[in-house]
Amino acid sequence: VHAPLLEATSAPAINRISQFFPQALANTAWALATRLVQNLPLLEAISAQSIAIMGAFGNQNMSNMLWALAALQYFDDPLLDAIAAQAIPKMT
Repeated sequence: VHAPLLEATSAPAINRISQFFPQALANTAWALATRLVQNLPLLEAISAQSIAIMGAFGNQNMSNMLWALAALQYFDDPLLDAIAAQAIPKMT
């Protein structure tokens, strides 16, 4: 991973994370996971914003987010709890 490039792209994303909608959050997490990049500040920001707008997440967004978290072995209990609370009622 090219550290200067990662920093140059993650810092603006973190600063604008409150403007990200569910697909952008899931896609950003997915992009990190496909390269196995564990940028903790960015993952923490993605997690916080995802929790804040979890009600807007669709099934595909939740699925992509869960895949990314698993691939990165990034287990954020509050985010997982929020996804579970959103997903479980859709399954029953």
